[in-house]
Amino acid sequence: MTGMFPSSGVPATDAHNTILDPNTVNCDDLWYSTTRCQPRFDPAAANATLSELINLVNCAGIPYDCTKFDNLCRAVRYLTKMYCAPLTGGPAAYGAVFDPPLLELPDDCCTHFTVIPNVENNGAVTINLHPVLRNDLQELRPGDFTAGIPIELIWCNGKFVVPYMVRSQTPVEFKGQLDYWVRPDGSDATGDGTANSPSKAFRTINYAFQTAMSRYVRSPEMILNIRLGIPGDYEGARIYKFPGIINIIGDIVAPAGYRIHCSTGADGGVCIFAEGSTVHTRGVNLILDAQSTLTGTGPIGVFAYRNAVMSFSHGRAELNINGHAISSGFFESGGGVLHISEGSVVVDGKGRQIAHGMGSQANAGFTGCTGAVTPNQLTITWINCNFIVAAYWAYALAGVGVSNDVISGVPVVTVVDSGCVGPEYNATVNAFVYGGGKVIPGATAGSVGSGGVFQP
Repeated sequence: MTGMFPSSGVPATDAHNTILDPNTVNCDDLWYSTTRCQPRFDPAAANATLSELINLVNCAGIPYDCTKFDNLCRAVRYLTKMYCAPLTGGPAAYGAVFDPPLLELPDDCCTHFTVIPNVENNGAVTINLHPVLRNDLQELRPGDFTAGIPIELIWCNGKFVVPYMVRSQTPVEFKGQLDYWVRPDGSDATGDGTANSPSKAFRTINYAFQTAMSRYVRSPEMILNIRLGIPGDYEGARIYKFPGIINIIGDIVAPAGYRIHCSTGADGGVCIFAEGSTVHTRGVNLILDAQSTLTGTGPIGVFAYRNAVMSFSHGRAELNINGHAISSGFFESGGGVLHISEGSVVVDGKGRQIAHGMGSQANAGFTGCTGAVTPNQLTITWINCNFIVAAYWAYALAGVGVSNDVISGVPVVTVVDSGCVGPEYNATVNAFVYGGGKVIPGATAGSVGSGGVFQP
């Protein structure tokens, strides 16, 4: 005999409980006992074989089931700790029923799982309420789980750990234009931004920006187009340290319906804020309706901060609350550059108070109407604004200005004042205000001081 195989007997087709075509190596032909089950090897050897097999099954932590013929197969799967399951639920809290069934979760950091997500995750993940972490023990980021793509996990000290680097740890460089859609009826939890539909679009501008930042290496060659899909009310946007270009795009023909409100909370009070980034906004309606809950400052329509370069065109701004007496304005820069560039821009103060129309302070910041050549020349109309400090305000080595360029006989900028009151300008601490020879909104002359310069 060889191994457990007897040297004589009957073929498998003539015996009970047999395997017709076993996978063997280095064995004689497999003979079985007769149909009357007469043994062909020593009974002690049979007992030993049975004991070994049953012990193998029991070692896996499961009983030997006499109604099954896959006891050893199940035991091997348990012993090798190979569990597999398709996931349900998501995109944050997933569920799983493992095959083979999970008997226990030993904290030996050796138990291996394969899971297949049903949907892409939108941030931190749990499976059966247990956290899933990256190999640096940080929470997963959006997109680390991809629908239909298996994920390998190790159970270790009360949590699942992905033993390799996931997408958020290895972002790819993106060169070219990337379009993300945003709609008020979209979802930051389940949308992916790829289409102008409620099921695909994101809900907030901020989430579209953050998704691009987490999925791709920050590249100066990326152009991120955040497209507002339908008229409606949108939350304010805060953009930080993006080396490429961001375009926030509404509808340049009918911007009034694409309402971007001021953000709320401690960092609130600004409709569109950018730091160290290039952001162009066109075809939207800024709704100045909130102040910072921490400082009470604001509201501010567009704020270019710390080396940000921003533009605003083909749009509107509406003041829905009285602004902070010092820190509020439609268009402001703090060490950045903000151009009001082209098309029709209407600023409706609704008779409410605001510190500035255009303001700039510190570190060579600039806010101004730079205009454009026909047919996109800028016409900015100021309606019923009540300026507390000045329509144009510049402070500490900063400037506010309006272009006086005329191209082919057409001014690149036209300024209209409709019922505005308050000082027209204020330039102080080595700052300048330049009126460009245009009308300056307001009803009273402004002032200069401490090295300030004003030129009508």
